Amino acid sequence: FCTMKRCTVSYILYPTHPPHCTGSPPPVPPVWDVIKEEEFDEGEFVELFARTAPAPHTKPPTTRTVKIKVAKVLDSKRSQNVGIFITSQHLDIVDVENAVYNLDTTLLDLEVLQQIYEVRGTPEEILLIRAQVEADPDLPLDKPEQFLLELSRMNEFSERLSCILFRASFGDLLQQLRAKLQLLLSTMQHLMTSQPLKRVFGLILALGNYMNGGNRQRGQADGFGLEILPKLKDVKSSQNSFTLLHFIVIKYIQKYEGEDAGTDKVELPTPDPYVAEKVANFKFEDLQAELKSLAANLKDCEVRVGRVVERSDEAHREPFQGKMNEFLASATTDLQQEGEALRRCQKKFDQVVKYFQFSNRGKEVTPYDFFSVWSPFCRDFATIWTLEQRRVAKERMKAAMGNAKRLKTATNPDIVTKPPQATGLKSKFRRRKEGNE
Repeated sequence: FCTMKRCTVSYILYPTHPPHCTGSPPPVPPVWDVIKEEEFDEGEFVELFARTAPAPHTKPPTTRTVKIKVAKVLDSKRSQNVGIFITSQHLDIVDVENAVYNLDTTLLDLEVLQQIYEVRGTPEEILLIRAQVEADPDLPLDKPEQFLLELSRMNEFSERLSCILFRASFGDLLQQLRAKLQLLLSTMQHLMTSQPLKRVFGLILALGNYMNGGNRQRGQADGFGLEILPKLKDVKSSQNSFTLLHFIVIKYIQKYEGEDAGTDKVELPTPDPYVAEKVANFKFEDLQAELKSLAANLKDCEVRVGRVVERSDEAHREPFQGKMNEFLASATTDLQQEGEALRRCQKKFDQVVKYFQFSNRGKEVTPYDFFSVWSPFCRDFATIWTLEQRRVAKERMKAAMGNAKRLKTATNPDIVTKPPQATGLKSKFRRRKEGNE
């Protein structure tokens, strides 16, 4: 017999022979008199609705984790740092070998390779690890020690990785040098060929001659020294509300920009102030030093490649040898081109200094001496020029709105603007406000 689940019902019980009063009609038999309990499959019913006995609670058996003994050679801090690095980067020695031997950085990027190069074991550490392995070959090394040992077992690991990292950084370093030379060369070219800049200088020359001579017939000069450029903003008008530089900018806009002023059709006639300030900080000796440093590092890389090829077996020479030789040839050509660009810049600088007849009181002129005169002038000119462009655009917009309003009034003459009524709501509020004041 199985214990069944409870079925909450109200049980109805009635006498077998209910009382009957004489003379009254016989009572209607209840429904339960005509209903009989049906037969059913007790087995199926019990299977579905029998009360499930709770399973006996048994304590799971405890399994003791057996800690495997490992050999630790590194000091605790060094071991911890190497272990964290390996775990955080999910490093697999197979991926490192692929990057080092095949120059493949698809799985390990250059930043991770740089970190691997920096974390590699020192010769002293590798000697200690190898001594431990020889002393007890059956005792496994801890994870950091094992990783450093496997790195040291790679064919010329340090030399290969050093070459790979230099190849990756060479392009960025060369591009930085190239950008400086191109910026310097283009700025000097702009100073010597810009027609708008010549017009600005023409205005400065004419106004300066008139101010110094009092009229156009006296005090005529053929040119002026560049040292006057930063001082133009210091020459005030009679009412001290205007400067000579403001006047020059306004007259340039009126004369040479005309109806295009205030639109995107016009460009700043002077060099970009940011560029002028940047090239003022260039030094030819620094640029030459950058070039020499790249050349020296390239030569060092070439020597390293030679050592790797010489010390490697046939299985590990390629593709390292082919890819690095290709890089060395291309990098050598690039350095030669930048060397020529540097010489062109130096020659162009001598030309631009003579072109503007700039002198440094008998001393050798440097980019700082020359461009530090231009930098404040370009900045002040650009500030005033930009403000004037906005003012012209605003006035033009205002005039256009006025013309549109007049045109609307002319085409609709019946529209009359009535003065405010004295009895209107707005007038009442205005009078109340004036009374409160």
